[in-house]
Formats: sequence, structure tokens, C-alpha cells
Amino acid sequence: ALGYCFPPSDVKLLNKIMSRTHISTGIKQLFLAGHSALNSWRFLVGVAVACILLGYAFLFILHTCFDKLLYAVAAAAHGLLILSMVGFAYAGFDHKYNIFSDYFDGSMPTVCSFTCSFLAAVFWVLFSILCYSCRGAVQTAVDSIKATCEVIGQLPTVLLQPLMHSVMVITLLLLLVYGFAWLLSTGKVVTSDAPVASGGIEIAGLRRSLDFTTWQWFCIGYWAFGLVWILETLNALGQFAISHAVAVFGYSDSQQLCPMLHGYGVGLRFHLGTLAFGGFVMGCFKVLATMMAFLSRQTKDDTSLQGAVGVVICSCCACCTLFIERVLKMV
Repeated sequence: ALGYCFPPSDVKLLNKIMSRTHISTGIKQLFLAGHSALNSWRFLVGVAVACILLGYAFLFILHTCFDKLLYAVAAAAHGLLILSMVGFAYAGFDHKYNIFSDYFDGSMPTVCSFTCSFLAAVFWVLFSILCYSCRGAVQTAVDSIKATCEVIGQLPTVLLQPLMHSVMVITLLLLLVYGFAWLLSTGKVVTSDAPVASGGIEIAGLRRSLDFTTWQWFCIGYWAFGLVWILETLNALGQFAISHAVAVFGYSDSQQLCPMLHGYGVGLRFHLGTLAFGGFVMGCFKVLATMMAFLSRQTKDDTSLQGAVGVVICSCCACCTLFIERVLKMV
């Protein structure tokens, strides 16, 4: 178990070893997750295939009846609000159908029913005003979705972009994590507990940790930030490939056999610096948000006033950083 050889014959020594062996919660969860993934890889592959099929089915629904689906949802919302308004008003006149009669006495159930009916009427009026004032924006959204579906229909290779991009990200991530593991292996393994002795047998090193020098910690931080930077640059490259394929299709007379691959090639050849700069900015915000979230989790158990203030400050900083990151993604 975990690379150790335990003495099964000496139960007392075995129990002492198991009680002294320390495995942190994060490492234990990592081991369990990896073991579960290896045992159920067929299920994971099936889920991935099902997700791909569901994605294509969703695109088909958007292409065929997105406007009808949107209008049906709006009509259902109108009907639900009107039904709530009429139902609560009817319950206010007939105590037999008033659900508040089980909780209140006297005239309070009637007041509660009419109040809910009035609130439902207010929400219905506001929703109707919103639908009327935003009808142009809704129609623009419907036309944009239809145009997007038409472009996807004319460029079928765009449908393969999420799968192709996922394969690229996973492959690159595995390579970077493999290199990160080699970097961690440069640390010095030290024992952090006293040896276990029983019956003349002494076993040391049940609890181990890695000791790094200042330069090694700097290299670890450099590699971790580089990993985030590279992945963000790759995400930007994928978005550029989609934009390039759509722009060439809509504004150019030339046609490429594989527009997605051509977009990746153009991005790597002519725009890699811009994409890398964008990935650097996004990576900085992502690392900063992760650090704020980590500090917030570390101080949430502190019941003092300073701990509460620290949690609030870290949470606010994390939210602001995530907000800026999402705005930059849209830009």
C-alpha cells in the first residue's frame, strides 16, 4: 500500500504503523480519484462520448427551433405568473383552497393570499414590460443564433474544434505535469517522525516530506505559473482559430479545406505574441484569484474579528479578480 511493505504477521506492529502513518486529506483524495478513474475509464469514455453527442443534439435544436423554443419559454413564464395571480386570488376568496390556512388563523390567510396575488401581478407586469422593451434585442439574438448555426453548417470542421482543442489541452497538460513531477523529484526526502519500534524491530520513515531550497521553490513557482500561462495561451489560440475561420468564411472569397487547422496555423505564425500576452494577463488574474480563494479558505475557521475581516477582504478581492478575468475574456 502506497509503496510500503507492512508486516502482516505482527498485528500489534502493523496497527502501530498504520496509526503513525500520516496521509494528508488532499493526497488521499488524489489517490482515491486516480484509482477510481483507472477502474472506471470505460464509464468516463462513455460519458465523454455522450457529452459530445448531446452537444451536437443541442446544436441541432438551436438550428431548427431556437426561436420557437425561446418564445415557448417566454409564453410559459407568462402563463405561470398569470396562473399564480389567479390562483392566489381565488384562494383568498375560498378558504378551502387557501394553503396559508394551515399556518395562520383569522383573516391572516386571506391577507397572505391577496398579497401573493398582488406580487404575482406586479411581476407579470414587469416581465411583460421587459419582454416588450427587449423585443428587438431578443430578435437580434435569434438572428445571431441562426447565423451561427448556418456558419457551422457551412463549416462542419468547426464542430470538431472542441474535441480537437480538448485533446491538445489534455496532451499538453500531461506533458507539463510530467515535467512538474520531475521538478518536484529534485527535492530532498526527509523523515518527519520518530521511528516505530516493537519486538526489537525498528521502522523509520513512515511519514516523509519533501524539503526544497529557496532556488527550488522559485523554480516550482516559475513552472506552475508557466503551466497556467501556456494553457491560457492555448485557450486564446482556440478562440482565435474559430474567429479566423468565421471571418474567412464571411468576408473572403478564398476557401480552405480545413479552416480550423488554417486558423491554428495563422495564430501560431502571425499572432503568437499577441496571444501569449493575452494568456499572460489572464494567467496573472487566474493565479491571483486562486491565491485569494486559498487565503479565504485558510482564514474561514478563524472566529476572531481579524479572521472575519480577512475572509471578507480575500473573498471580495477574489470576486473582483474573477470579474475582471471574465470581462477580459469577452473583450
